[in-house]
Amino acid sequence: MSEEQAEPVNRDAPTARAQAGHQNDHGATLQQAVSLHMQGRFAEAAALYQRFLDQEPRHGEVIELLGISQLADGDAQSAAGQFRQSIEIDPKRASLHANLGRALMALGRHEEAIASIDRALAATPDDVEAWINRGNSLGELERVAESLACFDAALRLKPDHAGALNNRGEALRKLERYDEALLCFDRVLALDPEFVLAGINRGNVLAILRRHDEALAAVKDVLAIAPDSTMAQWNSSLLNLLFGHFPAGWRAYEARWSMPGFESRRHTHLPVWLGATDLRGKRVLLWHEQGLGDTLQFCRYAVMVAALGALVVCEVQPSLKSLLATSLRNIAVVVATGDPVPPCDCATPLMSLPFAFGTDSGSIPYAPAYLAAEPARVAVWKQRLGPRRHPLRIGLTLSGNPAHKRDRTRSLDAVRVEPLAGMADCFIVQKERRETDASTFSRLPDMRYVGDELGDFGDTAALIANLDLVISVDTSIAHLAAAMGKPVWLLLAFDPDWRWQMERQDSPWYPTMRLFRQSEAGDWDEVIGRVAHALAELSSLHTTLRSG
Repeated sequence: MSEEQAEPVNRDAPTARAQAGHQNDHGATLQQAVSLHMQGRFAEAAALYQRFLDQEPRHGEVIELLGISQLADGDAQSAAGQFRQSIEIDPKRASLHANLGRALMALGRHEEAIASIDRALAATPDDVEAWINRGNSLGELERVAESLACFDAALRLKPDHAGALNNRGEALRKLERYDEALLCFDRVLALDPEFVLAGINRGNVLAILRRHDEALAAVKDVLAIAPDSTMAQWNSSLLNLLFGHFPAGWRAYEARWSMPGFESRRHTHLPVWLGATDLRGKRVLLWHEQGLGDTLQFCRYAVMVAALGALVVCEVQPSLKSLLATSLRNIAVVVATGDPVPPCDCATPLMSLPFAFGTDSGSIPYAPAYLAAEPARVAVWKQRLGPRRHPLRIGLTLSGNPAHKRDRTRSLDAVRVEPLAGMADCFIVQKERRETDASTFSRLPDMRYVGDELGDFGDTAALIANLDLVISVDTSIAHLAAAMGKPVWLLLAFDPDWRWQMERQDSPWYPTMRLFRQSEAGDWDEVIGRVAHALAELSSLHTTLRSG
């Protein structure tokens, strides 16, 4: 998480200059615009700034004010245009470059934002807010060490800046320097006990440090201060789910729809079913909302919806359509996003189904295998893989989507798993092959990359059906293999996703899954050492069984 702490930069100074010399009716328009601006009535202010500019189109400071009001009103695209126009008039004014940077940040164009902020800092290196915004953009680009340096620069200028301290703590958390991060958040709250985001971040770090009661207490403290805080409710849900407090977790999980940047609801013309109404004879649409792994994990609830007497339609990602159409053929009609959807009576997003069914730790739908590959595809992959060279045939997934917010901590380089080479026939089961891994795969004959032979998830399932074991980081491949009932060894970072909970070595969601957790943040070598030991034991067992 990160927060842009800057208010509209230099808002008051250009306002005073802009009004100078305008004491006529035209000047009254400007004065009224400024008054509305200062009251936070940004759309009304923008309309009056524009009326003023209709008469004086080259007034750079008023153009800047128009951009600031548009940015505050959520129109970053128009704001960026105003700042650029004002820069053409007065290219040396630092505030214009700083404000353009803020608009570009709001548009998600962080490389451009950094370049613009750098121009501002070249002129005014003591601009605290510019350093903070530069750090925020670098953080969005996962250039975390650089972002930390920016927050440090801001704090050298203003040591008690709560926003900079909070963002410094978040950068330290991303760098897995958790004790230092906690000190930052404690200092923020000493300065401002009602700084909501710092309280939330503090709770997250306490959870990572296994201080469970303190983590939940921290979020409760935030909710006492800001009961309507969507982010606090959301984090409350994640912490409760992480600690296995499912009823409270699922209830608060519904706050996700109000989170900034969260995918909007689809199918809003249909009533939402959350367990309260009779479904007998009704057609219910279950639709995916988040990642591929989430769909694979929660599609199991289709069986429970059908058991209530409903006709089930599942809308899933295109790459999952063939797999789920095969696996759920007696339960649901499966369509892909963008396909025509049959008329339905109500709809439920997949990840609201645990809430709808009141799922707790004792009532998780716990089927050993609820997904299956097509037999014809399984036969094709059996031929492709060829004869065995070792007793064990395993799949390895070392990384997932590089754009995932957890990619830096959840993925590992192929060189890390070299100790497993020679212990089994290893097939690299992932479409993404990173440049840093290609040389490792090429020099290890027992590690065969098959990602370029995979089509959709129906293909991946057919490959997995031919394996004895899948060893994976936290990606959709782990969900797929476990949902098929294959043994899965899941490699988990020190800071795991909520669904894997804390400390336990098994999963309440998948009976065939075994969890290998980092004992210390960032230490994959110790994890792979434990995996190699377990793999040697399993290989010995397979050798004994085959020879017997």
